[in-house]
Amino acid sequence: MYKFLSLLPNRFLLFFLLAYTTNGFSQEVSATSKANTIFLLTHLAPEENQDSCIRLSNRFDIQSPMKLLAFTRNNENSICKTIVDTKEFLKQSSVEDSYLLLIHGAGKTLFESVDIAFEVQKLYKVNVIIYQWPAMVGKDYDSKNLKGIKGKVDEGIPFFVDLLHFVQEAKQLSKDFGKQSQWSLFLHSIGNYYLESTVNKQAFVGLEKDLFENLILNAPAVNSINHAKWVEQLTIQKRIFIHFNNKDMILKGLRYMTRAKNQLGSKAKEPLAKNASYVNFSEAVGYRKPVYNTHSYYIYRMPLQSENLKKYYNELFHSRTIDFYDKTSFTLTDYSNLFLLNF
Repeated sequence: MYKFLSLLPNRFLLFFLLAYTTNGFSQEVSATSKANTIFLLTHLAPEENQDSCIRLSNRFDIQSPMKLLAFTRNNENSICKTIVDTKEFLKQSSVEDSYLLLIHGAGKTLFESVDIAFEVQKLYKVNVIIYQWPAMVGKDYDSKNLKGIKGKVDEGIPFFVDLLHFVQEAKQLSKDFGKQSQWSLFLHSIGNYYLESTVNKQAFVGLEKDLFENLILNAPAVNSINHAKWVEQLTIQKRIFIHFNNKDMILKGLRYMTRAKNQLGSKAKEPLAKNASYVNFSEAVGYRKPVYNTHSYYIYRMPLQSENLKKYYNELFHSRTIDFYDKTSFTLTDYSNLFLLNF
């Protein structure tokens, strides 16, 4: 069973309280708070001379195990607690609901990751586990930084695989709670490079097939050319969904700043992967201001503006199948596995 390293000694808990909220933190998570709790997993080391993960470095912690924190918010206070093992994680979560493992994109701090996880939970009412990884190397979004971020992903593949083994164990142990849990994996932007790199390194060893119900490649900041070669080698899922928006201004900016090739999240180049369903968000989202809405359209403004978009993500995040022949939600295209999401 996975044992997690405690990273919240009392002397650092007070600092986190002041930095993160004015309401304060306690270290107890009540059963009634489960609906307001998200989890953060990381393999990152604390900053030098720090015992706490509140200040994480940008390097992987080779000596210590994976760390798991539970964050709870309610009207009275905010809570941060270290989870000690997989069984405690299952007790603190809602086993009867689906689980969503979220891999964030570039440049996210711990606080930003926690906010994203709470936003997803608020919108979709699902168990959210976000993985904190070193997603920023330099201060600017240039080719050097992009290369550095990909280098960090390549370095972190053993830790990513360790994360997937934790999911596998959690699914098996959930049977002890009366129901085997269902999980989906959501990767956003450059976070999708974890899949490409893991396939290229042939590192999916010892993992069950169909570990995840839905594997969701959202606005992937990976090269579109020849993407089918590695996507068709993925076996850890029952279903694959690839999302793109032709007017994704963040990915267009990435191409301009880094001289990268066409990104999968802005244009799905042929040949398409035979084992994936492609969803085109160009009509449902298209060009919007602020421009981050053209890229991070699963949260923030777009789910509030488009009931159909929110419904679609809700089905995915709850590990359900999608009826692409529902004419109110989708428009068919000339490709059998490519669908246009209606607004």
